[in-house]
Amino acid sequence: MSVKKVERNDGPRYIVWWKDDLRRTRNKTFRRKADADAFDAKVKLAKRTGEFADFDAGKEPLRNFCKEWLELYAEPHLAKKTLSEYRRYLEKDILPSLGAVPLRRLTPHAIQAFAAELKTSGRGDPTVRKVLSAPFHN
Repeated sequence: MSVKKVERNDGPRYIVWWKDDLRRTRNKTFRRKADADAFDAKVKLAKRTGEFADFDAGKEPLRNFCKEWLELYAEPHLAKKTLSEYRRYLEKDILPSLGAVPLRRLTPHAIQAFAAELKTSGRGDPTVRKVLSAPFHN
């Protein structure tokens, strides 16, 4: 964890570098040194207090979660027909609309709005229920 000053054409930037729980190098850039120092202190405190795992929690987009879910759970545990159906719902309905949304932004309101969008597009109630349950079955 450290703050580095970088000169750019439009002024200096301050980059905070740290390693996450998987030992991947991460960084975040700030315009003001005070903001970078504050963020650096926040990262250090999260590591010391054991709350670091929660630090980036929920920033992963739904697309990445679904990919991992398919590989780790769905493929080894679901019947081929069920897996095929879930993949179809993911590819046709879920990922085009919600794939880029971070998990922490998938609130009940966002899911209800998505369900309403499906109904508006002509999907029936049984299909909407299946689409909403597809990547969350386990």
